[in-house]
Amino acid sequence: MKKHLTLLLFIGLFSITRATPISSLAHDSIRVSLLTCSPGDVIYTLFGHTAIRVSIPSRNYDAVYNYGIFNFNTPNFLGKFILGNTDYQLGKTPLYYFLAEYDADQRSVWEQELNLNSSEKMELVSLLEDNYEPHNRYYRYNFFYDNCATRPIVKIQEATTKNLILREPTPQKNDLASAPYSFRSLVHKYSKNYPWSQFGMDLLLGSEADKVIQVDQKIFAPLELMEVMKVSTLGAEPLIKNTQILIDNEGEKTNSQPLAFPFTPRTTFTFLMLLLAVCSFWEFKKRRSFWGIDLALFSIYGLIGSILLFMVCCSNHPAVSPNYLLLLFHPLHLIFAPILISKKWIRLKKGYHYANFTVLAFFIAFYWLIPQYISLTILTLAGSLLIRSLTHILIQAKK
Repeated sequence: MKKHLTLLLFIGLFSITRATPISSLAHDSIRVSLLTCSPGDVIYTLFGHTAIRVSIPSRNYDAVYNYGIFNFNTPNFLGKFILGNTDYQLGKTPLYYFLAEYDADQRSVWEQELNLNSSEKMELVSLLEDNYEPHNRYYRYNFFYDNCATRPIVKIQEATTKNLILREPTPQKNDLASAPYSFRSLVHKYSKNYPWSQFGMDLLLGSEADKVIQVDQKIFAPLELMEVMKVSTLGAEPLIKNTQILIDNEGEKTNSQPLAFPFTPRTTFTFLMLLLAVCSFWEFKKRRSFWGIDLALFSIYGLIGSILLFMVCCSNHPAVSPNYLLLLFHPLHLIFAPILISKKWIRLKKGYHYANFTVLAFFIAFYWLIPQYISLTILTLAGSLLIRSLTHILIQAKK
């Protein structure tokens, strides 16, 4: 059965990807539309997906041009992704297989037909075919500025001499990312049911992610692009001719993901802070320290700080620098972790704890002055480390 399915897929892909003489289509009725797919459950699908459909009924031609193709097996894929040097490519797939994939994942697909004239449609198809050439199909992916949603808009603008005007739709009630928008507010909007993924993205995103963005920047998110397209214009005419839903799986989705870990970051780290407070109180009463706690805690904070510093200094990803969380997480914790549990270097350890306590006290007291989103979860993590330094300061004073 699998062999037959593989053969059918190969035949379908061959028939749709073989060269089509664009000039011979001048008298055919070409229909071009934008496809928007609802979010999935995997982290790289949380924001949905966008593609372009080209349909020529008289030729039995129905293809989807997809700028979201990437290969996990690319040599050093993880390193390239961290550095922001990941290359994506334009793919072309028969509509049937494209829809079957999203239907299997219980994801909805909406279609918005573009209000283009015959020459503009021809030009757009020509641009897409040229872009699909093996030497043209690869591009340097950028999550906020150059992705599967922004590329189609660029091609639509290139295909016409009219002015493409992107307009802001009317805000909906209970919209978590109501205007003014920022990259972070939109990230929060689409990761609200995935608190651990959201926490990880909040760690990596710096203060640039909190700046107000305009409508032409918010369309990096496919569902935001779909809403913008509804009210946008091409010259004096509406950009969208009509809209329909090709796959409706909205009723099948629960809009939440069973957590791999049963608690949210805030709950987990609040419990950690309370546990550390109890342990620290016992240490103060007994005038002794649990060196294993400090070794683990300062090492973890230092390791996170090393990753953040690497992203700030070396990554090409947008909006990761500057990152004021380096006041809390920094590589010095990792360097000093072995020293802090040593019975030597008393004055050095005492000085480090005083410095760490001072920095964290100011961080917690004046976090609202920092030009970067600081969540309650982050403040809880800052409080945990502050408790450890304060405990050592008090124990030394008691001695």
